Amino acid sequence: MSRNQFIALIVTVVIMAGATVGLAALLAPQNDFQSALPYAAIAGLAAALLVRWLIRRQQ
Repeated sequence: MSRNQFIALIVTVVIMAGATVGLAALLAPQNDFQSALPYAAIAGLAAALLVRWLIRRQQ
């Protein structure tokens, strides 16, 4: 993996983490953190699968 690919991977992971937190915050009823955890887990899993797909696509 080249340096540019590594930097792109890190940026992608940071963006996906932000999207995960944002999605969980939007979907949680009345800012209840414990209610947001299942949404965060699902969004995090989707983000991880997307990053894995992006890595395989680049190889």
